[in-house]
Amino acid sequence: MLHLSEASFGIWAGASVHEVAQVVATAGAVGSAALATAVVVKLTRVILLAPLIAGVSLWRRRTAETSGTRRPPVVPLFVAGFLAMMVLRSVGTVPDALLAPLKTIQAVLFTAALFGMGSAVRLRALLRTGWPGVALGAVSSVLIALVALGGVALVR
Repeated sequence: MLHLSEASFGIWAGASVHEVAQVVATAGAVGSAALATAVVVKLTRVILLAPLIAGVSLWRRRTAETSGTRRPPVVPLFVAGFLAMMVLRSVGTVPDALLAPLKTIQAVLFTAALFGMGSAVRLRALLRTGWPGVALGAVSSVLIALVALGGVALVR
């Protein structure tokens, strides 16, 4: 409908879709060029979270010192772990024979995490008080999609 090339669609999907697996599914439906571009854009967004988180953590550490509360780490452990695993995989330290079992373990752990988050949701309470959050999520998703599409239009 927007007459985007596969690469332009990949940029838009990678810049606007919230989760890596959803980016892969969205761009993969369009084609291999869209998929390759979308994954690079999305992973670039993900890796840029590390310096952003470090900056926010440093700011929070300074404010914690003045208020007497416990100081947060400069980089949270899960971010350091993600970066370490990315480096290990990128330099070829992880043998290809381990990838299939590791992907299975990853799927099981993600499923357990999502189940745990979902089991804490009380549908009645969500329906009663959740509309402002749903509205904010919808508005922010539309805004992100439009800003990303504007970026694609500038690049074309």
